[in-house]
Amino acid sequence: MVGWLLDRFLRCSGHYAGGIKRAERTGDAMAAYSFIVLTNCTPGSDEEFNRWYDDVHLEEVVAINGISSAVRGDVAVSLGGGEEYRYAAIYEIDSDDPQAVLDDLQARASDGRMNVSSTLATAAYFMMKKERAYPG
Repeated sequence: MVGWLLDRFLRCSGHYAGGIKRAERTGDAMAAYSFIVLTNCTPGSDEEFNRWYDDVHLEEVVAINGISSAVRGDVAVSLGGGEEYRYAAIYEIDSDDPQAVLDDLQARASDGRMNVSSTLATAAYFMMKKERAYPG
């Protein structure tokens, strides 16, 4: 799923971080979610923003229990209908409680356990529960 979205909506550029993946989870199957993040940086700070995101932020996010992998790139095509975003990341969440995973992420960003760059200007977030695949 991530590869399909990436191929269609992201252009892999020089700062493309590729896939960052933790060890696979074992045990009972958990619900699978994709957490999609669209971002913009402050004007003129693309190089610093991408360095922070690729070298610091992705590792910190994937270290959170329940987030199993991440992939990031430039938005290649926008369908309009709102704010335009330059960058996108897709985080794979393997948890029966995705809200708890996101609460942990937010707590880390708020209390200083996670580095947040001053070059991050705007962001939009949404979560998709992977229930059906086509073709099945």
